[in-house]
This record gives sequence, structure tokens and C-alpha cells, in this order.
Amino acid sequence: MNRILLVFCILLSGIGAIKAQSISINDNGTAPDSSAMLDIKSTTQGLLIPRLTFAQRNLINNPATGVLIFQTDTDSGFYYNNGIPATPVWLKLITAGDISPWTTNGATTYLSSGTQLGIGTNSVTADFAQEIHATGGASDPGGIFINNEVSGNIDKLGIRIDLTNSGQGKKTGIITNVVGKIAQPDSLFGYIAQITPDNTTTSPESYAFKAKFIGTDGNTFGIYTENEDQNYFSGKVGIGTATPEAQLSINGSWTRSITTLDIGTDNTINNLTITDEGNVYRVIGPNSNATITGIEASYDGRMITFMNLTSHEIFFYHDDSRSVAANRLYQYNSGAWYSLKAFGSMSYIYSTADSRWVMFSYY
Repeated sequence: MNRILLVFCILLSGIGAIKAQSISINDNGTAPDSSAMLDIKSTTQGLLIPRLTFAQRNLINNPATGVLIFQTDTDSGFYYNNGIPATPVWLKLITAGDISPWTTNGATTYLSSGTQLGIGTNSVTADFAQEIHATGGASDPGGIFINNEVSGNIDKLGIRIDLTNSGQGKKTGIITNVVGKIAQPDSLFGYIAQITPDNTTTSPESYAFKAKFIGTDGNTFGIYTENEDQNYFSGKVGIGTATPEAQLSINGSWTRSITTLDIGTDNTINNLTITDEGNVYRVIGPNSNATITGIEASYDGRMITFMNLTSHEIFFYHDDSRSVAANRLYQYNSGAWYSLKAFGSMSYIYSTADSRWVMFSYY
């Protein structure tokens, strides 16, 4: 073996004079392969090339294109110069651990099944078959931006989600979880749609949200919300009609909720408390004729109806000073009182301009 090394050193010292011939380094005397300038064979040893740190690699003066080194720190591995000596570009040779999860099929590039994708993060741990996890910085909102600027008279699509599994279990197209920060004036939006029609000759239909149900199995909801404080619509709303003429147009039947209201056995109630969710009240409780001089104030335009399901009369008094001013009642002809007979009904609407409940129906 020492003789082989000696021969190798001699060859290297005179390599400038060797022309058009191959060199073989081995321990069995075989000739070099004719296609190789240097042919090294061994079954017990390997080839050890220069080992450099990241900083040492970048200090190599004018590295030739194709120079190979092993980097010992900062994503260690084999690197080669893919650039030119004046402007080197060091690329890492891919190892088994660096194999890309992306698969290419013609013009299509996709992730294999069961792979999570992180954007701005290397920690993706959710229990999903596929996940995109995008993390923003201090001034970067994060998230995912899709910009489709394809021109021409063709249909354009931002996101399409197909759930085609016919098995049992809940199926959800999109879930948004938006969490605000305590003691910070956040505006929280689960979904925002901005539609800007650009057509100077016609007025095409434009929808911020459109849902269509195909099939009749199960219960279907166009919009379902829960635990909300308010729902806000700035334009005209049509129910059963696509051409609403008023702020709210209903084409079809509608119902009002009925709530039982037990006013107790007191003969006189000066400030009747009502629930927020009710608008038709089935009045029960009195064991004799009762008097109501005021009803708890509410929001502008709220309508309520009382149905007397007792066998006694209930007297509603006009603008009676025994109740709080904002709870008082305005009634027809400013009479002293109106009697709600047994099994009769009476309706009021609240006017904030008058700070009164105003009677609009009596039967």
C-alpha cells in the first residue's frame, strides 16, 4: 500500500507532463477506465475531499466552476460551485433527507398525499392530511394571497374546494377561526368579500356570497349563525325574492316567536320587564284584573304583541306618571286606559324619538 501511495505522489508531482492518459489508484493492479482521467477503486476505503466551514468556503479565491467541497457547518453537506470563478454560486448536492416532496406531472406540480406545507414556518403539526401554514412577521400580515389577473372573456376562479366523499360524517368547505387580543381594539372578520363590477354597458349580477344546494337530503341552510350579537345588512334584503323593493322584502309566509310572560299576581305593574328574544307574549299570571302603566324601554322600531290568555282584564294606562318616563305608553285618542279583554290582543311599537311605546293594534 505504501508503494501505491509513493507512486501516486510521483504521478501528481509530474502530472503537468502527462498527456491524454488515465490514472488508476487501486490495490489490485487493474487498469483505469478509459473514460476517466482518474479511476480510484477500493472496497475498504473512500475518498475524502476538503472539509471547510461555511466561512472558509466563501473565502476560496476564484473557485472554478464545478469545485466540490464538504461543508461542515450551517446545513452541512456536499457543495459545488455552479457559478463562475468571479461570482460563485454554491449549491448543495441533494441527499436522501433533502428529497423534495413535490411531484411534477407535465405542467402540474403538486405535493404528495399526507404532506403538510409550511409558509414562513417549519412547525406544522395540525392533524390534517394536507395543511398550508402561513406565518407573517411584525409588519407582514401573513396568510395566502391569490392574484388572478387573467384577461379575456373567460371564467376566472380564485379558490375552488371539492368535497366528494359520500361517506358519513361532517363535511366542511371552509373553516375560519379568528381570535382577538384582550384589551386591544381589534376588528375581527371571518370573511370579507369586495366586489367591484367593471362593465360600462350592462349591469351583470354580482354576488359577494352565493350558495346553491343540489339535492334534497337533510336540512339545508343558506346562512347559519350562532352566538352573534348583531347581523348587519347595508342594502335591501330579499327573502323569497331576488328583487327586493324595500329594506326588507318577504315573498312568502313568516312567523313571529311566541314567549310566555308571567306577570305575576300583583294588581298593578308600573314597569313591566320583557325578554329580548320575544315579540309575541302569551300573558299569564293574574288571578284578578291587572293594571300595567309602563313597559321596559327597548330599541327603536321594536314591535311587541300581548295576548291575554287569562280570564281577567288587563288595563294598559296612557302616559301614566307611575312608570319611568321612557317606559310609558301612548295609546289611541289619549284615553286614560285600554282594557285588554280575556283572549284579546294588543300591539305596541317603541319610538325612541318619543321615548314611548306607541299602540298600533288593538283587538
